Amino acid sequence: MEISTMLQLCATLLIMACDASREMADLLKIMPKIAEF
Repeated sequence: MEISTMLQLCATLLIMACDASREMADLLKIMPKIAEF
């Protein structure tokens, strides 16, 4: 496997992890509001 493809894979995984953590943070912000109802 080439180094460039490995770097691309790592970058893609990092971006996916960042997006997932952002979505989790948004969900955690929304959850208390749902619990209030």
